[in-house]
Amino acid sequence: MQGSRFLPAELWATDWINPPSTLSRSINLETLEQTVYECAAGQAEDQLLIVGQDLPSLVFAFEEVISDCLSSGDFTQLLLPQRTIQM
Repeated sequence: MQGSRFLPAELWATDWINPPSTLSRSINLETLEQTVYECAAGQAEDQLLIVGQDLPSLVFAFEEVISDCLSSGDFTQLLLPQRTIQM
């Protein structure tokens, strides 16, 4: 798998356990995308900004964001509905 070189093997070492939810509403497939964005974009002014001089530097910058998310355990940045990619 090509994508597996970016994802640590620890992700597949144990079964995923759904953490307790603080949502006051239920989530279903019809509203999943909207609910995830609403939860992730609690600060509506936030956006994901990826900047690079060329395609390889854009990819590197995006990988850095993913790495930061993995390190912190917070993937909010990746879920924000406002995303800008600049070259």
